[in-house]
Amino acid sequence: MEKIQEVLLSVDEQRQYDTVRRILEGNQSPQRAALILGVTGRTIRNYISGFRKAGAQWFVHGNRGRKPARTIAPQVQTQIADLYQSKYYDASYSHAKELLEKKEGIGISESSVRKILLSRNLLSPQVHKKTRRQIQRKLERAKKSAGTEAQQAAIEKEIARAAAPHPRRERCPYFGEMIQMDASEHPWFGTQKATLHAAIDNSTGIVVGAYFERRETLSGYYHVFHQILETYGIPYMFYTDNRTVFRYKKKKNPALEKDSFTQFSYACHQLGVDVKTTSVPQAKGQIERLFGTLQQRLPVELRLAGISAMDAANEFLRTYLDGYNEKFSKSKTDLKSVFDLSPGAQKINLTLAVLTKRTIDKGHSVSFQNHYYRTVDHDGIPFHLAPRTEGLLVEAFDKTKYFCTGGRVLALEEIRKHEEVSSNIDRPAGDRIRPPQKKNIPAMGHPWRMPVFDSFLGKQAHRRHLAGA
Repeated sequence: MEKIQEVLLSVDEQRQYDTVRRILEGNQSPQRAALILGVTGRTIRNYISGFRKAGAQWFVHGNRGRKPARTIAPQVQTQIADLYQSKYYDASYSHAKELLEKKEGIGISESSVRKILLSRNLLSPQVHKKTRRQIQRKLERAKKSAGTEAQQAAIEKEIARAAAPHPRRERCPYFGEMIQMDASEHPWFGTQKATLHAAIDNSTGIVVGAYFERRETLSGYYHVFHQILETYGIPYMFYTDNRTVFRYKKKKNPALEKDSFTQFSYACHQLGVDVKTTSVPQAKGQIERLFGTLQQRLPVELRLAGISAMDAANEFLRTYLDGYNEKFSKSKTDLKSVFDLSPGAQKINLTLAVLTKRTIDKGHSVSFQNHYYRTVDHDGIPFHLAPRTEGLLVEAFDKTKYFCTGGRVLALEEIRKHEEVSSNIDRPAGDRIRPPQKKNIPAMGHPWRMPVFDSFLGKQAHRRHLAGA
């Protein structure tokens, strides 16, 4: 900047002024001046005319000193920064923009939110490494010029970590062709960690199911599978992790009901759904990116909704996923769906089951998960099977239990250690004994027949052998 006649000119304005002055002094031709400045002869004539009227003041841009019409007021910028620090600190810039508009009535662009927050060194949890390095260099310079140790300590706390990148892969052409499924342990609500089981369609990016459990369990994946079957139908394939729930059974663990891979894959086998597993996170990058996004967004939404219990969180997911899919997923109407029709509530309940071999003991009962059960018929009357009778104990999705043997299905009724009500003391005189409650027992289906299940177990053993388990 150079001071000319008490007027401050920028570098370009000073260059224009000097060029026109040389023309008027006879030291340069207008044609040469036009080439130097890269303008037309008409513009040079306008420069000369303006110089004669107002001198150096004519070259000052008319908007200098004016505040842009769309400038965000300083008090609003301070309010946005305070809200992000106190309320939306765990949200990304784009999510913070949405929350400010929806909950605070502040409608500004995402770029404005980013600019305001970065100017105050407020970094998003998903800040890029390049941006983080720029802020670090800026803060290091500020730290050197800080006057006290307290100021230096405050500056050091303003640097946040950067988010890790995820690899890309081509998407499937059909809706329902590949469903990526996994679970993520995270402090989703409150201080105690919980596990979110989720499934996402590879083609559209639609989150087709999600469910919270304390740990990664077969029950959590069954609930996600139940949501998929009820809402969309039967998918073509699941692509998931081969650890924990989806790993092959260990030889030292003979409890069939704890062999989660066999249980889940047998349910898929009944519905004709293929299951493929991988130990490479990059192979299922879509579900990994989903959890990265949800870990930034969902805890904020749950906290603002005042949710700290598991049941309330699962209920919240029902409405949250609708809005999430509308914002982030591709429209499924543009693609052909390969989902088969839903098999119906009863079949879903009986398919998403845990099957295990059991033998009738000398007390005409079977044990399951440290509880004893007696077999009863449709009328609720005990049906005593001979000791050492082998069969399949089936726990349906709704926790109803059955015992299948010899082409027959019987209901199971828990035998409690003590009766809840005494028939001698608690029953009033003259009160009639209530008849046994009738049981809704389904017909024997081929998935519950012992030879069919044994055949599947044999194939699983062969598959484990090939996999080197």
